[in-house]
Amino acid sequence: MEKIISLLKKILSNDSNSKHYIFEFQKEVLETDEEFVNEEIDDLLSKLAFNLSFFEPDPEMRKEDPSYYGEEKLRNYIEPVLKKISDFNNK
Repeated sequence: MEKIISLLKKILSNDSNSKHYIFEFQKEVLETDEEFVNEEIDDLLSKLAFNLSFFEPDPEMRKEDPSYYGEEKLRNYIEPVLKKISDFNNK
């Protein structure tokens, strides 16, 4: 789970490697058969992995498809998941 949290934080770091970290996160989540924490967290991570496919940092490229989104929506997807993981870990 530490790797997942680290990747999500790197995605949020707003640097030029966000797309790379998104790919690494998706690979980690979607290609792992093991349960990360519990079914609820696993489901959240799978949904997030799918939703991150539509992140596009370039505003011009986002105009090509209405499903593409930018930094603000990226944060809106990731931050609640990080909070949920943190809440679970602090139980």
